[in-house]
Amino acid sequence: MLDEARSSAALFDVIVIVDWSAQSSAKRGADSIWSYELDAALPAHGDPINHPTRAEAREHLVSRLQRHATRTVLLGFDFPLGYPAGFAAAAGLLAGHLPPWAATWQHLASTIADDTHNRNNRWAVAAGLNERLGHHRFWGSPPAYAGRHLPMHKPLPAHPDRAIEQRLRAHGLRPFSTWQLLGAGSVGSQALTGIPVAHHLRHHPALSHRTRVWPFETGLTAHPTGGPGSANGAIVIAEI
Repeated sequence: MLDEARSSAALFDVIVIVDWSAQSSAKRGADSIWSYELDAALPAHGDPINHPTRAEAREHLVSRLQRHATRTVLLGFDFPLGYPAGFAAAAGLLAGHLPPWAATWQHLASTIADDTHNRNNRWAVAAGLNERLGHHRFWGSPPAYAGRHLPMHKPLPAHPDRAIEQRLRAHGLRPFSTWQLLGAGSVGSQALTGIPVAHHLRHHPALSHRTRVWPFETGLTAHPTGGPGSANGAIVIAEI
């Protein structure tokens, strides 16, 4: 990973990688949040930082991004930053001038409640989205949170895999859908709890003028910061 990160030095001065967690209580160690910062200007690099809560991780990221005020930064999260095309429209989230991805981010930022001890309402938010959609896209929850609009198990008949998932399975890999909220390897809960943090960073008063989300705002380009020397201090948020 470090070799790959160093190969991006021409694009970014600093690379911050975040291993996210949807834990419902404060926790360190395995299955908690870790971040690591690689600075092209430094010959040596520190150890990863273990964050016990999402609130602490969020404030740490704000502080680090502000510290690098004049440098290009890649901020990479290991959860999906969006949902398949048509999701926002199907869930009735489109309103005003926001594009679908931004409307989804705004909805999650305004509905996910996540306190300083990691207690959160992601199961209720997922159930509410399923109710809006009219079918059970989101699935996988503890028995105590399962209900009419949030099943414990994948609904049958299952929705067909997308083309990318079919190709991955053909190569012997096991992709996980953003709809799956619980179980080893699942990423759905990380997205529900992580996107509101990405939204906070994107719209933070001290950061918003220099922050863009890949690929929604940057486009699928080889130079998401605008090219060498053209975007002093740009921050690019991306899925890794």
